Amino acid sequence: MNSEHSPIDNNTTFEPKLKPASENVWYVMATLGGTPSSIYDFETIKKNADYWNALMPRLFESYYKKLNLGFGAKPQNCLKAIELLEARGFSLPIINSDFKSIDFSFTKFDTPVFFCGLNFPPLTLFQKSEFQQGSYFDNSRFMHGVNFELAAFFKNVSFDKTIFHSVAYFKNIKTMDHSLFTATDFYEQPQFVNAEFGNDASFNTARFQKGANFSDSKFLGNSQFRHARFMKETIFSGATFIGLSSFTKIDGVTLSCFKGANFPNHPPVFSDGEKLELMEWNGNSWPKNPPDKLSAIVHIDAYERLGLAMGKIEKSQYQQNFKRLEMIARRVNENNFFVKSTYYIYEKLGEYGFGYARALSWWAANIAIGTILLFPYKNTIAVKPTFETVLFALKTWGAAIATSFSNAHSFLGLHRGPFKNLYTEKVSEADRLISFNAVWGTQAIVGVLFTFFLVLTLRNKFKAK
Repeated sequence: MNSEHSPIDNNTTFEPKLKPASENVWYVMATLGGTPSSIYDFETIKKNADYWNALMPRLFESYYKKLNLGFGAKPQNCLKAIELLEARGFSLPIINSDFKSIDFSFTKFDTPVFFCGLNFPPLTLFQKSEFQQGSYFDNSRFMHGVNFELAAFFKNVSFDKTIFHSVAYFKNIKTMDHSLFTATDFYEQPQFVNAEFGNDASFNTARFQKGANFSDSKFLGNSQFRHARFMKETIFSGATFIGLSSFTKIDGVTLSCFKGANFPNHPPVFSDGEKLELMEWNGNSWPKNPPDKLSAIVHIDAYERLGLAMGKIEKSQYQQNFKRLEMIARRVNENNFFVKSTYYIYEKLGEYGFGYARALSWWAANIAIGTILLFPYKNTIAVKPTFETVLFALKTWGAAIATSFSNAHSFLGLHRGPFKNLYTEKVSEADRLISFNAVWGTQAIVGVLFTFFLVLTLRNKFKAK
């Protein structure tokens, strides 16, 4: 017999429609003491927690025995909960111990959810549920895993001091307002793959005992991991941090992977004491320029710390990149016009010593332009093409190239002797487009700069690991 969960054919399935929370028996059980008026309605929230926690050992006795949780709930709370449940049209035999999970999936919560201080013994499901108002799971315990995959939170969501004893799945969730995971304890690695945090997200003082997976997640507001504790590898590969991301005073860091992470507006902020050398950076995108001096100071500090950390472990490629980003921020923060101009020239000629392709282009352009200016157009423009004239032109081009090259490296003494003699023998002063001394003087000055940056950038290129 087909049901709403069953496929009609091999290619089409019907997805269950969202049902009101009032029709979900588990929601009824979680609100037996009434609907709290706000997060500060402590009396009603405590009543609901007492009734819920009194029913759980009755409904999931095997889980409590397996996990050695004990049966600390007061008997009168259990009796009162059963009485209230029956008054709402549900009897305990309907909700029996044959259930293997607590199922809130495909549920639409129109009113604020206050699941504070609740114990969830078995696997708990919230897949594709919608929380239209605030949702609060503070001080709750998920003992056997929880799945929030594809859930949507339209208002504030809070897991303050919540304990996850098993894996917590938050894949593809969307939060539109603030997300709080402060002082949350994750015993297993939580999965926040492709999660989207639409506003500020706080994981301050959270403890990740087996790391965390934030691959491809999006933090559209500020993200805070201050004083968080990472006990195993943490993955942020492909994550996007639109706002300011703070990892200050984090503790217990092992390897943290930031491969391909995107920081379009602000670099991540760390403080002294972090084991930054245990972090992996590759293929990242960074903000182009700080928008103001205050941001520039933050950027300088962030890049400087990361660059020094990469230098300690001889990751020259990462170190050079952070140094280049630091120099860009320093240019924005500089007030002195002369110094700021020096930064600008340093960037344009060689990307602060790390752009060998740009330095090579300037060096080659100096030689090419010099060659064009030195070629005797007046002597060749009206000559009829013959084998002899073409051969003469090629020899003259060769002389112009050799002379231009020697001019560009005058500091090596190449502008005198055979190179100059070769050119002057081929070209008379009257046939030159521009004075030889003018071309030589200009090339000699800029040639020193271009050659210096070429050597510097090539050195840094081959030094990078």
